[in-house]
Amino acid sequence: SKPQSQESSWTKDARIYEYGRAANPILKPIPVLVHPASLHETGPTRIIPFDISDFLDIDFCACTSPNLLASFVRIGVGNAIDTRANATSQAFYVIRGSGTTVSEEHGTIQWNKGDVFVVPITQKSMVHTCSATTAHGAAALYWIHDAPLLSYLGVKPDPDNRKFE
Repeated sequence: SKPQSQESSWTKDARIYEYGRAANPILKPIPVLVHPASLHETGPTRIIPFDISDFLDIDFCACTSPNLLASFVRIGVGNAIDTRANATSQAFYVIRGSGTTVSEEHGTIQWNKGDVFVVPITQKSMVHTCSATTAHGAAALYWIHDAPLLSYLGVKPDPDNRKFE
């Protein structure tokens, strides 16, 4: 027989929340759109978000899907740009160029064409600097993160709860 205190902890009333509606809202179909390389091949240093929130009737944030925001980041040689996202992680793919990314929380990473780097919860901005490129006078990064999902759920990542690092 189980001790009285252990048995009573298993038989207490519980509050159960229905997860399906919050995690799987009714959504419009996501259109197939082309975001051509020409978007990051010319122009000043900048972030070029693939924001299709208007197609999806989402009015609370910029998004590429209800869960994610993807962007090109163009960085001219010798230039720097800050990125920041309320996200559980951020992934970067280096399309072109070489440089560094500095995060106060995670340190400095050097990157080159073809590299992929993923940064866990980062509460402060990251600074990306282009040191060289072979074409178009700038580095190009593909940046993706889950800030739209967190915005929809009304939550912030907890930097002290690093279960997946």
